[in-house]
Amino acid sequence: MSDENRNSSRNFNKFWPHITNPEVAHYAASQGVWACGIICGFTVLNTIMFMIDYPDRPVDLVPLVKVALFGLIGIGIHKKYKASAITGLVLYLLLFILKFSFTPIQAIISSFFAVFFTLAFINSVRGVHKWHALKLERGSSV
Repeated sequence: MSDENRNSSRNFNKFWPHITNPEVAHYAASQGVWACGIICGFTVLNTIMFMIDYPDRPVDLVPLVKVALFGLIGIGIHKKYKASAITGLVLYLLLFILKFSFTPIQAIISSFFAVFFTLAFINSVRGVHKWHALKLERGSSV
């Protein structure tokens, strides 16, 4: 095994990868896509569970708007749009701060997941920006 391959595998950290090539940049960016997918999935699941538990109450459409926004952001991050990666991070942090101000107990309980989602969105911003930098550096062959 060459020194370059050994160093690149040692620098490949799941939570904070050292971005040196397009593959690692793509991996870092895909963390934001996965975070958006998980957020959308749990939000839809929560809405369905609410509909089953309370069939006589009307369904709140605000969570479904959140699903649509994070779905579009996930598609944008997958296509390596810088604006989508930044918007995903800002929107997630804004929603977490709003959740903390309105329901602090729920926010404290979900803060464990917030750390991982925040890291995923930060890595998506890093990955998308580095992917574009590597694309400019190597030409349009990436």
